[in-house]
Amino acid sequence: MLSFLAFSKVEKPAQNTPAKNTSNNKPIYIEANKMDYNNNVITYTGNVVATRGDGKLTCQELKIFLDKNKKIEKIIAKGNPVYTEPNKLIKGNIIEYDAPQDEIIVTGNAYLENKGNVVQGDKVIYYKKLDKAIVTGKRVQSIFIPNNKGAKP
Repeated sequence: MLSFLAFSKVEKPAQNTPAKNTSNNKPIYIEANKMDYNNNVITYTGNVVATRGDGKLTCQELKIFLDKNKKIEKIIAKGNPVYTEPNKLIKGNIIEYDAPQDEIIVTGNAYLENKGNVVQGDKVIYYKKLDKAIVTGKRVQSIFIPNNKGAKP
């Protein structure tokens, strides 16, 4: 979730410059009851807490898939995964982070709260670089806070 792990904060850009994610080079700290490494897959289990910058992911199982160059390719969090950073909360049954695309995919009871505004559905795809979300499901629900200047769901 929510470079992880890409679950990182996008720094506020200077005026008239595009936003860029500067926390991709920050270290990732992970604590868990157990860790197993096998064939470029690292599995953490039991009370997992992963932090990077001011982003925090908690879950019961975290799998990190590495490419042949040992770079993070994908991260999957299960077991009540919750990702938080200032003004943002993401949760669902499964949170997946696609590192090359810098996207967070939440499936099952998907929930995204951004600056007080909320969107919910069966699936949420959050494009971090664009600060854009697509929500799908049988019924999609949104809550917008009036007078919340600059807030995006």
